Amino acid sequence: MAAVASPGGGGSPRVYRVVNGKAQAVTVRLGTIVDDKVVVEGDLEPGQLLVVVGLNNLADGRPVEILQ
Repeated sequence: MAAVASPGGGGSPRVYRVVNGKAQAVTVRLGTIVDDKVVVEGDLEPGQLLVVVGLNNLADGRPVEILQ
């Protein structure tokens, strides 16, 4: 759930995957919610890194830093 951004004004939910150090927006469809997790369907592959912090200030193509 932490990776899902829902823009104001009724825009489609999206997640941001990390590609070459930059955020790349991916529109998703939300599925079943279980506890703090949600199934998402979209142009995603298993193992891709998703942004989970700072979604309010994020835009497509913006550089991101990977923290572990």
